[in-house]
Amino acid sequence: MNEHAPSEAGSSKLIRWCASHRRLLIAVGVFLFLLVMTGLFDARARHGFDRAVDAIAARGEPVSAAELAAMMPPIPEDENMTLIVLKHAEALTTALETQPEGGEAQQLLFKLPCGPGRHATDEQLQVIRRFLAGIGTDLRAFREALQMERGSLNVDWSSPMVEIELPSVLPLADAGRCLVLDTIAACGDADRERAAADIDDMLDCHRAFEAIPYLLGVLLRQSNMERAHGAIEYAVHTCGLNDEALCRISAGLEEVEHASDFKQALVIERVFHIDTVQMLMRNRWKDPLSWPRGAWRERVPVLPAMDFTQRLQIITDMIDSIEEPDAASLQRLKAATNQANLLPSIYWFSRTSTPSFYACYKLHVRAVARNRAMRVALACERHRMATGDWPDSLDELVPTFIEAIPRDPFSDGLIRYRRIPEGIQVWSLGLDRVEDPGKARDAKGKPVRPETGWLFLNPALRGGSGSGPADRE
Repeated sequence: MNEHAPSEAGSSKLIRWCASHRRLLIAVGVFLFLLVMTGLFDARARHGFDRAVDAIAARGEPVSAAELAAMMPPIPEDENMTLIVLKHAEALTTALETQPEGGEAQQLLFKLPCGPGRHATDEQLQVIRRFLAGIGTDLRAFREALQMERGSLNVDWSSPMVEIELPSVLPLADAGRCLVLDTIAACGDADRERAAADIDDMLDCHRAFEAIPYLLGVLLRQSNMERAHGAIEYAVHTCGLNDEALCRISAGLEEVEHASDFKQALVIERVFHIDTVQMLMRNRWKDPLSWPRGAWRERVPVLPAMDFTQRLQIITDMIDSIEEPDAASLQRLKAATNQANLLPSIYWFSRTSTPSFYACYKLHVRAVARNRAMRVALACERHRMATGDWPDSLDELVPTFIEAIPRDPFSDGLIRYRRIPEGIQVWSLGLDRVEDPGKARDAKGKPVRPETGWLFLNPALRGGSGSGPADRE
């Protein structure tokens, strides 16, 4: 018995200690239980993300950088329109930023009054001409490169995608501004053919933007489309364009509209999200200081995988929502965005990032609506040139001047049209659902261009070389 005395004494002591520290033991037990359960829930949440990725792959849609690389193979540089166009566009950007006339000419683009019947002054034209004289070689090289057949950014799609270095494509926007300046100068010289060629080249720029498949490329295409619209409106109201040019430009506008693929851009955004999440899950605690401010929740188990899975599902719902740019797609995308906004605050990433996709899509649909309205306005202009008067209804345009009246992407109907004493208005309802913009007037009582549409004035009110009988040529 003496041999067991120390053991019994120790056991008795441990029992007494446990009895006196019962609360501590319960707390430790609860902590260990929660730790194990948290680990299990975290593993289940991560497995949920993996299942969501597998479901997307089962639909035959890309889920990895390697699949994007297979979809968009590189093109040899000497045959690559996009890379060659970018090189010449960078030279035009340099000219805009460094030449004194470049800065002045660029400022004029913002100072020129917008709207029909308003033209550049002689002084403004002189500034533009001086600038264009200095960039003639680069602008010609840029325009020649646009005639090449195919282009690609040759992005090195590889994982991790956050480390991919994308080339700057903003010089393409500067090149578009140079084409607008050349259009203004051509109209000032009453050179219709040159103005029409400038507009054709602006529309050809969409092929360079088409090679930028991610969301920035879609936004740049919209911006380029808006510049082309402004140049068309300016040319029609100053020097006038003949029927052949108007027909060709209208066909170019339709081609540009079909080339803009917002759905593909979202697919690439989803692959980027999947790749980034998988990288974070492999290196969960690596460089925690690199996380954005306020992202403390993502360093907690369970929550990151839940948030990432939810965002993946929302992006997938958005992709499934988009068919054609129309009111139904807009409503479905809005519903998916509202779903993100209503999530609890623990889903901070889903709540803060996904609504931007809806905002971009609204801009996309607006650009499509204005583009369709412009096509109808050009058909009306061709009707006026052929018959001497505006059409009483859009039915008179079909099929001689336009194959069919395009649908309004903001409603279930067609693009709207009305005659006013000063000319015509062609418009889409837009997000504000404007049924009748005809009563809108400026401070001087003149009609204003609809927010999502166009105003074409009668020839007598234009004040350009296209205001007389010559515009029938």
